[in-house]
Amino acid sequence: MKKFLQNLGLVLVSTLLILGTLELGVRYLHRNLGKYPKKDPILHHALVPNAVLERIKDEFAVTYRINSLGLRNEEFSIEKPQDTFRVLMLGDSYTFGIGVEIEETFAKQLEKRLNAAGGPKKIEVINAGVSSYSPIIEYLFLVHKGLSYQPDLVILNYDISDVQDDYKYTQIAEFDAEGRPLKVNPIEVQYYYREIRKGIASNIPLLQKLRLHQFIMERVYQLMGKRDVPHYYEMAKVISGDIEYDRDLPMRENAGDWKQHFDSSAKYLGLIDELLKENNIAFAIATYPYAILISEQEWKIGRRLRGFDEKIYPTKLFDYLAEFCKERGIPFLNSTPDFIAAQEYPLYYAYDGHFTPAGHAIAGKAMTQFVLDKQLLAPKSSLVDKSHHVANP
Repeated sequence: MKKFLQNLGLVLVSTLLILGTLELGVRYLHRNLGKYPKKDPILHHALVPNAVLERIKDEFAVTYRINSLGLRNEEFSIEKPQDTFRVLMLGDSYTFGIGVEIEETFAKQLEKRLNAAGGPKKIEVINAGVSSYSPIIEYLFLVHKGLSYQPDLVILNYDISDVQDDYKYTQIAEFDAEGRPLKVNPIEVQYYYREIRKGIASNIPLLQKLRLHQFIMERVYQLMGKRDVPHYYEMAKVISGDIEYDRDLPMRENAGDWKQHFDSSAKYLGLIDELLKENNIAFAIATYPYAILISEQEWKIGRRLRGFDEKIYPTKLFDYLAEFCKERGIPFLNSTPDFIAAQEYPLYYAYDGHFTPAGHAIAGKAMTQFVLDKQLLAPKSSLVDKSHHVANP
C-alpha cells in the first residue's frame, strides 16, 4: 500500500510538472509583452514612449515598436526638414496596424507609394494611430502634440466604432465655455460585451483561468467549426443596437435612428477642421469598410461572436460622412469600392477582424490615388475640393 501511494504521488507530481510546463509554454507562445497603453490625463490613454510590444496570437505574431514621442512610427525630428512634405495620419487600431508590421500599415504604404510617384519634396507620413482613438481625442492630440509636428496635411481615418467612442468619451470629458474639449479623463467607459469575454467557459473555475485549457478548447472549437459561438452570438444579440454597449451600432439592422450620435461625433470633426484651417494645414477625412460590409466570407469567426450572420450588411455611416464633408468642403475618401473589387483574400483576420497585410495594401493603394487625384500634396491655397471622389482600384 505504501509503495502504491508513493507511485501514485510520483505520478501526480510528474503530471503536475508536465501540465505546469505546458501551461508556461502556452503562456509564452501567447504572450503579450510591454505596456499598452498607459493612462493619459489629457488624451485618456496613450502609447508608452520607447516601448516594445510583442503580440503573439493564433492569427499573427508581430512586434509593435513605439518611438520616443509615443507613436508607432520611426523616429523623426519635430522640426520638419525644408525638403519634406509631412502627412499626419490620425486614427484608431486600424491605422495603428493591429496584426501587421509597421511597414505593412496603410500609412507607410501611402508614404512608399507617394515617394515612388516622384515630386519636388520627400513625403513623410507619420502614423499617429492609437487603438480606440476617435475625433474628440484626435482633436486634443492635435492641440497638445500634433500641430507641433508641423504637418502639411492631416488625414483622419474615421472608424465605424468612432460613433460609440465619441459618445462614451464625451461623458467623461471636460469642456471650456465654448464647448471645446479640454481633456478626456482616464476613466474606463467601454462596457462592450467583449470586456467580459475572458475565455471559453468551464464549470471548473480553475480551468477557465488556465491558458492550457483555453488553448486546447480553442483547437477543439476550431475543429468543430466554432468558438463558443452560440453563447457569444446570443450575448451580442442582446446588446446590439444599444449605444451604451454596441461598438458596431452603425451596422446593426435594429439600430434605429442613431444619426444624433454621429452628429455628436461630427462636432469634433468640425473643431478639427477649424483648428487646421486656422493653422493653414490641409485636411482630409477617409473611411474604410469592416469585413461584413463587403463579403459574407470575411471575418467568419469574429462576426458570429459579435452577433452578425454570414451575409453582407449595409451602413448609413458613409453617407453621413460624405454629406458632412461636402457641406464643409473637406476632401473625403470612402474606400469601400476598392475593397469590394479586391481580388486577393483574406483582407481581414477571420477572428480578430483587423486588416491583414493584403487589406492594408488595398487601403494604401486607394489612399494614394485619393491624395494624388485631389492634389493634396499641392500648396494649401491651391487645393480644389472634390469631396465626392471615391478612389478606383
